[in-house]
Amino acid sequence: MLSNGWGCPLVVKPVAGSASEGVHVVSTKAAFAAATESGDVVVQRLAPGNEYTVDCLVDDSGKLLGAVPRRRLAVRGGEVSKGRTERRTELTEVAGVCGSLPGAFGCLNVQMFHDPSDGRVSIIEVNPRFGGGYPLTHAAGAPFVQWLVKHAWDRCSDLDMSWQDGIVMLRSDEAVFLDGDGQLIS
Repeated sequence: MLSNGWGCPLVVKPVAGSASEGVHVVSTKAAFAAATESGDVVVQRLAPGNEYTVDCLVDDSGKLLGAVPRRRLAVRGGEVSKGRTERRTELTEVAGVCGSLPGAFGCLNVQMFHDPSDGRVSIIEVNPRFGGGYPLTHAAGAPFVQWLVKHAWDRCSDLDMSWQDGIVMLRSDEAVFLDGDGQLIS
């Protein structure tokens, strides 16, 4: 037990972090001391369960217009490499917090964990931007970008949120080889 009353394991990550660089899961006081030595960190309890990102669209009055949960099935370098849309009412209800954030507008992504053993949902981060996995939300039928452009043009507030459940996105790297003259080698 640490002096703040929290028990391990804990997650320690840099305040200005990106792509999961510098994130540590610590299980001892010594590891905690080493991970927090810089002092410029965020400390969180380790959230159990399945990881999700919920893409949220908030209008300029703070109304949550839509939310699309994406389960993060595989992650590499902080970016989702395999994900699936999942209609999860408990996640969209928790993501409703976006509508109460002062000045929130546009696409926000809320990272959370859902523990299937007790149904608890834990928010670990709210990002005021399009997340790297947003193309999955768009492919599932929730065109947040189009709505934002239309809203900027004519102040519309309508949005068709009949996105498809169970759409899967897979990302991969592809090696391309060129010869000394820059010609593609097949």
